[in-house]
Amino acid sequence: MPTPPSARLPAVRPPKQDRTRESWQRILETGLELLETGGWEALTVSEVCRRCGISAPSLYARVDGRNGLFYAVYEYGMVRVASTQAQLAESVRPGEGLETAARRATEAMLETFERHGALLRAVILRASVDAEFRGRGAIESRIALRGVFEHVPGKRTAVEAAGRTVFSECVVRIIYGADFFTGDPESSEQFVDRLTTLIVGAVTAAGPPIEGEDWPVRQERMGQ
Repeated sequence: MPTPPSARLPAVRPPKQDRTRESWQRILETGLELLETGGWEALTVSEVCRRCGISAPSLYARVDGRNGLFYAVYEYGMVRVASTQAQLAESVRPGEGLETAARRATEAMLETFERHGALLRAVILRASVDAEFRGRGAIESRIALRGVFEHVPGKRTAVEAAGRTVFSECVVRIIYGADFFTGDPESSEQFVDRLTTLIVGAVTAAGPPIEGEDWPVRQERMGQ
């Protein structure tokens, strides 16, 4: 059985004492700022040490090199992303009509990307050249997709496919800009209107839900 992506990523050794935990928090905040403003290239051990006033050996005691630092900062930032997504996904309630649920799910996905665009842009670009990290991101993306779209009514395969389209378009939007496909910026409202129409059409065309049908994509848990 292949080793799961999370097991192959560098280890992080968080501190246990209050004083060192405060220092570690500064490291993570500094690293997140560097990652969001300059991407992978800006997130270096030397720059984090310089800004935090610490030595490289003290940082290496917590992470395995630069890759370990990136992973630690990624984990730290993605907790915030997951919290935002979970909060916004609460607007998609079971039992609502298809159009309302599709609109709210699309809004939740888009707003998550917009609120955390700088971080998500950096990690998506890094995943494009790092196969191990890409495997981890793929699992988390599938979990995120289900978390937002699982209460949209309709045949599960159709809802999942429509949700993947929304997710993919959000990725394109934060990487290449809101004008990538049309040449003119598409507002958030226009984006939501267009994709809501797409979801309603696709899910309606697929026919009524199948009793007992589960979400079609396997839902891994991190670390398994």
